[in-house]
Amino acid sequence: MDLDKLLNTIMTQYGDKLSGSRVFAEVMSKIERNKATYADAYTLAREVGRSLTDILREHLPEVLVDGKLPKDIANATIKPSMIQACSDVTSNTAAIQLQLNERANIGIAAIEPEVNLDQIDGIISGITGDHDYLSVIETTVDGIENFFEGHVDDFVHDNAEFHMNAGLSPKIERTATGKCCSWCEALLGTYEYSKVRNTGNDVFRRHKNCHCLVLYNPGNGSKNRQNVHTREWT
Repeated sequence: MDLDKLLNTIMTQYGDKLSGSRVFAEVMSKIERNKATYADAYTLAREVGRSLTDILREHLPEVLVDGKLPKDIANATIKPSMIQACSDVTSNTAAIQLQLNERANIGIAAIEPEVNLDQIDGIISGITGDHDYLSVIETTVDGIENFFEGHVDDFVHDNAEFHMNAGLSPKIERTATGKCCSWCEALLGTYEYSKVRNTGNDVFRRHKNCHCLVLYNPGNGSKNRQNVHTREWT
């Protein structure tokens, strides 16, 4: 099996699937019209996750050995495809954050978080080794989709952190996309970022198959503004 060729096939088909997605097109249209918010970033992240997992579902069975997925094959296919797909989430979420900053008259560039490689490695460990592929694929799909939503969470956290350090007063809002569990329901609400900024705070956490939104709009609640022309704070 030529793994480089397989990876190229996966990424080509993923790109075709995403470019043909109505959901993706709608988000891109809102970005082009300067109308997008973090809710759209999460929509895009979920669509990236679904598009990639659909293609992985199609091709991973081709490389199983006795019903199992070897770790070296997963590292050559799942890991790089997730990293490359994450670039779509990164570039578009950065564009959304920059637009939100500009709408709030904040002359600060978007902060781009690093890809969480440890989480990718954890997903790979969960599907490889002695695990039978069919017994873990559904859990793996959920984990991959949550990974991309978690990358948007990191955007919210890192940009709010940077804005707070720059003298703003960011607020974070956690909302549900539908009926959620009691744990998530207890976390819904609006928070001063300074009170939930610590690493691992539950406001920024999500369990498997959790699609809650962690929203940040720098135009809401920030007391200080930077003139985009003079760079002076008021």
